Amino acid sequence: MSKTKKTVPLLCWDVYIMQLARYLSSNVPNREADLSMLMKFQEKFGWNIQLDRILSFPYEALVLTDHSQKIKWVNEGFAVMTGYSSKFSLGKSPKFLQGQNTSALTINRIRQKLSKGEVVKEKVCNYRKNGQEYLCEVHIHPLINSISGVTHYLALERELPAA
Repeated sequence: MSKTKKTVPLLCWDVYIMQLARYLSSNVPNREADLSMLMKFQEKFGWNIQLDRILSFPYEALVLTDHSQKIKWVNEGFAVMTGYSSKFSLGKSPKFLQGQNTSALTINRIRQKLSKGEVVKEKVCNYRKNGQEYLCEVHIHPLINSISGVTHYLALERELPAA
């Protein structure tokens, strides 16, 4: 009697591949590439900040926005976490990640702190491209130069485990 191997179709390939990519990227962080790219921006805009110190905190995704909060650059981890490509994201506000369960109170706290030039640390409910909700810890750093003040914001983001 021969044994037949049953195969079960994978019904949620998008979710699986995102989780696999997140796992692989979290185990091999590309912090050197992220730092290198941000240092190019730092040179161009003259920020008075120690980028290597900021990037020493844990993160999966980086989002660089200008003063009007339009996305100028995201790292590879952003696409892994959200499912959105950098091409899609550039020029948009990070608000496109928000949805029904994103707390308006949290968003207001973020706005208030940014308006004062303060570093922000909050937990935000965001949504992936496939509509899946996830809890994200964000650290937003105002990037300042000596001439214009705040020119950009750098958000370090990492997904938190579901409660």
